[in-house]
Amino acid sequence: MGQKRRMRPYQAPGALADPRGLLAHLARYLEALRSLHYAPDTLEERQAHLEQLIAWLDERSITRSADVTREMLERY
Repeated sequence: MGQKRRMRPYQAPGALADPRGLLAHLARYLEALRSLHYAPDTLEERQAHLEQLIAWLDERSITRSADVTREMLERY
C-alpha cells in the first residue's frame, strides 16, 4: 500500500498578502474547519477543490471574492 500523496497548495504571487484575496479567504476557511475538528482528509479535499477554482479564477484575473459573480461560478 502506497503513501498518500500530499498536494502542494496553489500559489499565486502576492495573493496571500491581500487580506481580501481568494487565497487569504481559503486560509481562513480552512483554519475555521480545523477549529471545528474536521478530518484531515476532508480538509485536503476541500482545499484541493477550492484551489482548482481559485486557479481558474486567477486565469481570468479574478483574485478577490467581491469580483466573483454567479455567472462565473456557473461557467466553472
